[in-house]
Amino acid sequence: MGSSGSREASDKSAAKVEGFGVRMTPALLQSTGAQPAGAHAAQEGADDRNEIVRQAFQQGAEYAAGQLMQQQASLEAQQRQDELEYKKRENEQGERLLRERIEELHAREYRAPVQPMGCKEEREAALECYRNARGVPAGEVVFACQRAVRDLDKCASLMREASLAKIGSPNLFSS
Repeated sequence: MGSSGSREASDKSAAKVEGFGVRMTPALLQSTGAQPAGAHAAQEGADDRNEIVRQAFQQGAEYAAGQLMQQQASLEAQQRQDELEYKKRENEQGERLLRERIEELHAREYRAPVQPMGCKEEREAALECYRNARGVPAGEVVFACQRAVRDLDKCASLMREASLAKIGSPNLFSS
């Protein structure tokens, strides 16, 4: 039965089996999720490019985040400086107002009218008499300074009466 002819044909088909190929349309490839043989190399190239782009994007994002942090820190520092300057101006204004108020209070403080000391000459004469009479017995000092003391007493009484006349009724001060 043609065994020798069949064998040769089967050997030829076996040889053809080794080198056979299947052709698929792009639509069939997409539906199976498989990639064409040339697409695998292109996919690896695209993956490498995508990795480079991802790394560049990551570096850009890190740089932008660093710049943003620097800007925020600079803005916060400027705000703190502005707040300090504002508080300093407020303190200076408060101190100025306080000084003005203190000056006003000092100006309103009562000060007795300055009058020349009354009976100055009589007081000096009595003191001089007592200085000269040092070491003299007490009875002689009284006799020697009697006139200076009497003049001082008279002057003081007149000054007292003049003061009371300015103030009002002398009955208020008499005991």
